[in-house]
Amino acid sequence: MKNKKFIATIILTVFVNILAISVWFYFFLALKKHNEAIWEIRRDTLVNDKKSDNNKILKNLISGIANERQKIDSVFLSQENIIKLVRELEANADRAGVEIDLGNININEDGKKNPRIQFSLKGKFNQLFHYFVLLENMPYIVSIDKAHFEKDLSSGGWRGSFEISLNNFINQ
Repeated sequence: MKNKKFIATIILTVFVNILAISVWFYFFLALKKHNEAIWEIRRDTLVNDKKSDNNKILKNLISGIANERQKIDSVFLSQENIIKLVRELEANADRAGVEIDLGNININEDGKKNPRIQFSLKGKFNQLFHYFVLLENMPYIVSIDKAHFEKDLSSGGWRGSFEISLNNFINQ
């Protein structure tokens, strides 16, 4: 009987050990799955953080490029903003104290020739000269193609007729 109890105790101990090892192995596999899931989430988080950082860098780069593009676009004229140039020509006439009469504005649709603007000015000679200084200091590349000055005997002032070309025009 003692022998049966001893064998029963050994069998029970072996069974409990096998059960304990099985439970331990089950928990080990479950922890391994959870660990793999955690590492997957960490890896995805790192990838997303990297993408987020890259997006921030790209946004900063794009905003910097947008500012530079605005500066460059302010120098070049297109058909849409030719009115801006006309307003600046008129504003320069006011600054110089001359009267301006804008004539023909010729924008070639084929883009082979630079746009031409014809206008005339009235005022004192030093005012006309000051206007041309202002014209040269505009943020556009302007060529003076024709310039004709004449003394206005009736008013004592000067008249001039001019034709300029825009060398930084973008025909879009």
